[in-house]
Amino acid sequence: MAKTSIVASDTYKVYTRRELADSPKVGYSGNYVYAYVYIFDKDEGYTWSWQTDWVTQKANATYRAELVLESESGSYITYKLILYETVLEPPSTPSSITIPTEIRVRDAITISWSSSYGATRYYLERQVNGESWIQIYSGTARSYTDTVLEGWNTVAYRVRAYNSDGYSSYRTFSTITIIHFP
Repeated sequence: MAKTSIVASDTYKVYTRRELADSPKVGYSGNYVYAYVYIFDKDEGYTWSWQTDWVTQKANATYRAELVLESESGSYITYKLILYETVLEPPSTPSSITIPTEIRVRDAITISWSSSYGATRYYLERQVNGESWIQIYSGTARSYTDTVLEGWNTVAYRVRAYNSDGYSSYRTFSTITIIHFP
């Protein structure tokens, strides 16, 4: 599941005659990310930005900025600008998928797969005669019983895990040739 942590922060003391011109934002530059906020000086009539250090952006992460009031003392206010990183962690790929090695027309076969760390659901797909993959199961169990129909010459199965952060890669069982009776 997703993990959120502080990846950059900076504390800044401003005069009370200065105010925030906008809410804090997340900035991006190339492979880097940072938090920033604009501050407006009421007396001088100009705006400038204040930002955290830049950190390397991760492809599987989202970012948000927050400004926290740390203290007020006389004519100063101390703020802390924080950059949060939430790393998305889809489940691991199931390490195995098992089906019978001999399959006959009209057989009821059980397909099973290993558990996947972090999974809340599994999706099983079937491919018949090299056609498109079709989802045949979605749920929390780690097995499914399928019936082999007339007209199937080959069949393959693949499974992937899911959680709120996304999908794992597929684990695929190689294509099996169906045994037909005369």
